[in-house]
Amino acid sequence: MTKIRSPAGLDSTVGPTPELVDTGFHKVAANRWEFSNKLFRRGERDKLREICRKKATYSKPQLRLSSELADEPRILSASSEVVENLICENKRLRRENNVLSSELAAMKNKFEELLDLATVYGESSDKQEADENGPMVFGVRLGVLRGEREK
Repeated sequence: MTKIRSPAGLDSTVGPTPELVDTGFHKVAANRWEFSNKLFRRGERDKLREICRKKATYSKPQLRLSSELADEPRILSASSEVVENLICENKRLRRENNVLSSELAAMKNKFEELLDLATVYGESSDKQEADENGPMVFGVRLGVLRGEREK
């Protein structure tokens, strides 16, 4: 195993820094650091390509609401990826909202047309009922005969 000395200022006695732990270094003595990885072996250069740096995991920030801050706008710190996703989703939701609003307006217009048609049909139906209740001569309504003569 190859031994590598740490740069100046990194040989603290408190403990390893997260940056060094993530890269595979660990402290062997008070002033010595050593790189270790199961893929880091003498004479096996092809294995070096498989060594990957550990990625730090970040926990999501917890939101704390106090009664004083409830009325003020809250500014959340988030990664740019989360912000980008929210912006894209907001745009998509706005487009959907516009489509749904136009569909709703079209349905309202159709409903109004249907009500107008029902009103017109209802009025003509009332006239027809009045004609049916008109006088009859020999089982034939007089209004029907008048209607045929006018045509």
